[in-house]
Amino acid sequence: MILAHARTLLAAPIDEIVASHVLLTGPRSDIAKLGRHHEIVRATDTQRQTSVLVRSTSRVFDASWEVHEIDLEEIVLAYLGYGGAPASPDRVLDEAVAR
Repeated sequence: MILAHARTLLAAPIDEIVASHVLLTGPRSDIAKLGRHHEIVRATDTQRQTSVLVRSTSRVFDASWEVHEIDLEEIVLAYLGYGGAPASPDRVLDEAVAR
């Protein structure tokens, strides 16, 4: 379970959390299209590259993105606000209630 400011951001077994998150890197681009199919947790840009941590149960089929597996620590840091600007500051996931 990941908590911040007394709110549940994410609650699931560790294996599910790790399996459902990937880091995508590619040429700097608008991520709106990506956001229609995957939940964007964090996004950062440099002059030439965009990096996006997404939560998804489906594969990324856009060949312009390189897909990288990430570990639990990187996922937790992204949800807590480290390593780039949040994709949606008001977004709070409460899977515990949804289940």
